[in-house]
Amino acid sequence: MKQKHVMRQRVSNKLKGNDNYGLLVDGKMVIKKIFEHIQIHPLQLWKKIHSSGGNLSIDKYSYYDLSNKIAAIKPELLKINDDTRKRRAAYAKAKKIFGNSVSLPTRDEIDGK
Repeated sequence: MKQKHVMRQRVSNKLKGNDNYGLLVDGKMVIKKIFEHIQIHPLQLWKKIHSSGGNLSIDKYSYYDLSNKIAAIKPELLKINDDTRKRRAAYAKAKKIFGNSVSLPTRDEIDGK
């Protein structure tokens, strides 16, 4: 019998709220669902997502929940992330206008150190 609808396989590498993930907390590997990590270990999850070389990516609904949780705990992390996003957007816009000769300034160059 032929199926009426064929479900596509998920090709995104973003983890959804119900996906299990092993997060290193205090030297121990804790394997829980993403939404449980958001409730129990939001700072460690945030650092894993936003660290350089961090290969963790979660879907937008889980990220929204995580950012709300971080806003209540440590709002300066959201400000740092927002500043970085604006700087990268400005760099992309300058690169589009002026070509590849534009280089991304470091934080020390921006702060005038």
